[in-house]
Amino acid sequence: MFISKQSIILAFIIGFVCTIIFPILFPHLNLLTLIPLIAIFSSRTTLKNALIMSILIGAIQDLLSIYYPMGYSSLNLLLTTLFLYRYRSYFYVEKPHTYTIYIFLFSLVSSSIQLLQLHFLGISINLSLISLMSNLILMPLLDAAYGLLFYFYPYILIRFLTHPKRVNFRKQIILKYRRKLLPWRKSDLRAL
Repeated sequence: MFISKQSIILAFIIGFVCTIIFPILFPHLNLLTLIPLIAIFSSRTTLKNALIMSILIGAIQDLLSIYYPMGYSSLNLLLTTLFLYRYRSYFYVEKPHTYTIYIFLFSLVSSSIQLLQLHFLGISINLSLISLMSNLILMPLLDAAYGLLFYFYPYILIRFLTHPKRVNFRKQIILKYRRKLLPWRKSDLRAL
């Protein structure tokens, strides 16, 4: 689905812009905005490339984060990718429902590893039923919806608009209307 170089670049730009804009617009909503990119990339490439991509995206998140120590997000995404890579064959990323389930699992595992990391770092966390439900159910659902709206549907729209049959059809329509709007022909111009 997203494996062409232009698609990966577009997905990265969308994710990076959302990583910067979402905390400004929604400060209490901690979406993992680059998780869909890792999910897409790890579903189509080798383990080595998926781990490299998760480390790079984790480093970007570490650079933009002020709350956690450097390497925190990189380790989190590395462990998440390492854990979920073996299950990638069960999720066909071309279908929206399996794509959202895959992103949901990525976010769920990442949130679980994050809770373990916070415990090992000695940061006290308030574990209650409400916080567990919000961190392990609600936020992965929002991450999956985000991935569907900001990654999957724009790609489908771009693929629809740039399909060769539609591009040729649009060229034919443009030529048809150009002839109507510009009634003279080249032979008329030569006569002048």
